Amino acid sequence: MFNYTFPKIYFNTPIFLRQIMPAGTPAFDFQAEEENSQAFIRFGLDEVIFRSPFKATFGGFEGLGELTPTLLQNLLLQIINKAKELGCTQITITQSPNCYLSESQQAVLQQAYSDAGFQIAYIDTNFHIPVTSTPYIDSLQPRTAQRVRQQIKLGYEVVKVEQPNLPWFYEQIAHNRHSKGRPLNQSLAAFEYAFAQNPDHYAIFSVLNAAKECVAFSVCTHLGTSLYTFYTVNLAEGESLNPLYLLHNHLYSYCQEQQLSMLDLGIATDKGIENKGLINFKRQLKAIPTKKITWIKHLS
Repeated sequence: MFNYTFPKIYFNTPIFLRQIMPAGTPAFDFQAEEENSQAFIRFGLDEVIFRSPFKATFGGFEGLGELTPTLLQNLLLQIINKAKELGCTQITITQSPNCYLSESQQAVLQQAYSDAGFQIAYIDTNFHIPVTSTPYIDSLQPRTAQRVRQQIKLGYEVVKVEQPNLPWFYEQIAHNRHSKGRPLNQSLAAFEYAFAQNPDHYAIFSVLNAAKECVAFSVCTHLGTSLYTFYTVNLAEGESLNPLYLLHNHLYSYCQEQQLSMLDLGIATDKGIENKGLINFKRQLKAIPTKKITWIKHLS
């Protein structure tokens, strides 16, 4: 019926699973279709918790066409039965942010989760920038746009780093996170392994000043239709010419070149708890907030 192969979300693909799941660890796939719709979801087993995703930013249902309550209810019943069969005590599903879903998909998913006895564990706020044919710099405040142009005149540039020194970048990420009291859950070994396993999906973009020194960078992942920035570090904090605006101007242009529809800046909350400074900054980047909901069902 459909010329469409699941999964499409990178976090659900076999190549990503090989990156984060120990060899031999099973993945549990559920897929169903009706006349005008099709849905897929993948789970991993984390001791007694049935998780979607296993270890990733988000998972949940992928859909084609207009998802229907019947389709989702049948899949959720299969999921619940499998979780019970495996002896799980709970099911958790971190659904993809609403920016990846149509309004009708959001409504049907919310109703299906609720009807199946799931409750909202927490709601994170995700930020994204829709990519259009308009230059990103035109969306910035005039003063900010002027600073970006000034940096370019001073010889600043953004480059995609070839053969990056991963331990050095990891050290900067760790220092930046710890200085802000934010945890870093990925080890250096896992960071290096991700690049080694999936080199086509990961890239580091670096802002270089006129002296060719790195003053900011972003570690990005290709998610199919979007570019996801999961580590962004400013090494020039406090300087009047904030290099992060120039960096995001380049990332946006890169999305245009690659025909990606979205620059995903990730969440600015931690299990629903707001990071006000991060929220304000992502708003200044002209990013749009949407919900990313984690659902939970306790099994008796």
